[in-house]
Amino acid sequence: MSIPATAEHPDLIQALGLADPATLADFDMLARVACILTGAPHAFVSFADAKDIWPATAGAARGTRRPLERAYCSTLLAGDADNFVSRNVLLDRRTRAVTRQSGDPHVVAYAGALLRANDGRRLGTLCVTDSVERDFDSIHIELLNGLARQVMNLVSLRATKRELTYALVTMTELAQTDALTGLLNRRTWHEEAEALRRHVLRQGGSLAVVILDLDHFKRINDGHGHAAGDAVLAEVGRLLTSELRATDRIGRIGGEEFAIAMPFTTLEAAASRIEQLRRSIGQRPIANGDAPISVTVSGGIAALQELDASIDGAMRRADEALYRAKAAGRDRIEVDEPHRMRSAGPSRARRSGASDRSHLLPDAARQARPG
Repeated sequence: MSIPATAEHPDLIQALGLADPATLADFDMLARVACILTGAPHAFVSFADAKDIWPATAGAARGTRRPLERAYCSTLLAGDADNFVSRNVLLDRRTRAVTRQSGDPHVVAYAGALLRANDGRRLGTLCVTDSVERDFDSIHIELLNGLARQVMNLVSLRATKRELTYALVTMTELAQTDALTGLLNRRTWHEEAEALRRHVLRQGGSLAVVILDLDHFKRINDGHGHAAGDAVLAEVGRLLTSELRATDRIGRIGGEEFAIAMPFTTLEAAASRIEQLRRSIGQRPIANGDAPISVTVSGGIAALQELDASIDGAMRRADEALYRAKAAGRDRIEVDEPHRMRSAGPSRARRSGASDRSHLLPDAARQARPG
């Protein structure tokens, strides 16, 4: 169980899981058991920091607490023993200071067991009280100690569960996302895009698939270093996330290649949106010390067709459109034929150096491709 060594009140509540209604309900059950075993009418599980004490009960109002110096449990928390027992706290010299600080007038008899963390720190108490004088024998104290250990076992088990849940979520995220950009990785993007394809077809809607590629990315790595290249990729990923919709699925599917699935989006609407995105990226040099890096992207867009057996068909057509954008000079967006709509990209074609993407093209296109 991981608990802050020096924690303020809200941090300790979070670390101990005391905001969890299920945990508080279990504490209430253990308190009722303490009443049954000792014959005392009242029992409380309480936790404390250096200044305050608060009840760990489902019935307490959120944020309920009081100064520790006004609680009889402070005597136990400040002492060296694991238990504190008093037949009458109003007459007990050990609790005289608490009584002067307006201790609870309904508490006369008190027996408490310490709640300890695994490292020995005193975190709170499990106590039983009565409004009249009474004695608690050694069996009562032994039972209280056992219940106190159960309280801390419960805290530890719930903490372990939270840690395992967090670890599982983290591992799932690592398995599904690209570590550099935070976008979906290729496999997960493909799975989610395929799920969108099925959903859109059931609803009779449209789906646009976009593939973007950073222009001349090798020059960035060669001229500025791989750290600068990583910074460019991360910033482009951030721009894609911030400027596209939450319903769009964005993934990094290659070294400098990104894919976007845009559900319920026509080809024309996707072309307009991605053209705006292309301009936005081109107009925002990416910080790199004293030498900002200008980045441009080329892209291809295709619409899902009813005959597509998977998302791969739209991906292939979008990739072919991207190839045309590269061959036509880069820094432009091309749309899948027969719906081809040229963007307002650079007017002068720069056909040299188109990236090799033949592994994604059909055989006929690959054979006709320029060298």
